[in-house]
Amino acid sequence: MKQMESKPKAKVKDLQHFLKEAYKHGTITCPECFNRIEPDAKKCSCDWKNPLRQFGLI
Repeated sequence: MKQMESKPKAKVKDLQHFLKEAYKHGTITCPECFNRIEPDAKKCSCDWKNPLRQFGLI
């Protein structure tokens, strides 16, 4: 029987980028629509889910 692998929705380097951006600018940039959102926002207006919030980093 083949074992299924779980695939994370965000890469570690992406999470690090968002954390640095949040620290430096106080906002993060949505990679889908380029809107700037608060680091603790659940999602962007385009429905992109904030990985910092999803993974409990903020």
